[in-house]
Amino acid sequence: MYTFLTGGAGVGKSQVLKALYNALLNTILASLEAIQMILTFFLWHQQAKQHYGIKGNTIHSALLIPASQGFHYKALTSDKSTELKFRNLKIIFIDEISMVGNGMLTFIDKRLQQIMGSKKIFGGVSIIAVGDLFQLKPVFDGWIFNDLTEDYGPLASNLWKDHFMAFELTEIMRQKHDQSFAQLLNRLREGNQTDDDLRLLNTRQCTVDKFHQMLHMFIKPT
Repeated sequence: MYTFLTGGAGVGKSQVLKALYNALLNTILASLEAIQMILTFFLWHQQAKQHYGIKGNTIHSALLIPASQGFHYKALTSDKSTELKFRNLKIIFIDEISMVGNGMLTFIDKRLQQIMGSKKIFGGVSIIAVGDLFQLKPVFDGWIFNDLTEDYGPLASNLWKDHFMAFELTEIMRQKHDQSFAQLLNRLREGNQTDDDLRLLNTRQCTVDKFHQMLHMFIKPT
């Protein structure tokens, strides 16, 4: 199962993700293999724990991908600890999928095949990807929906187009009591903003004097 859950800001993607995660987790806890299977669900997102109360890992740390290596695949060493750690892995949640490019997705596919000892796509592990592709292009990578262009990429299948099924949330919940503003945000997301939209947004511009009078929030170093 390869699923893509998408939608604009405020439609409830995070809430659906959390509900899916907890539903799957409760199913595992109700099974006889609870202790063995509890490690099979991961949310790969930098702020997973803070946002959703879910124990998560980044893609790089979970799959031992050096940040400076690029996307030319390099197999793991003979150390079997990673394979043992993920031997029961069945499903992966990838949040903020817009940050994952086609090079990274291909790397994930190859790494999971090695870890799971299977030539199936993603090693036979199901993936639920969540995010909005109306975002900035991934850093040093291509759009996830584009074909690879380097090495033998043009001869390979497009993992995203060939295997993922999209489900779009369309009802904005965060601004459900202000439909005009919600519709403005949708137009802005798609690049279809009107002159009236821009005029309304520009009314929120602040002078330097007013800026200093506003409430400021700062990140406290940990």
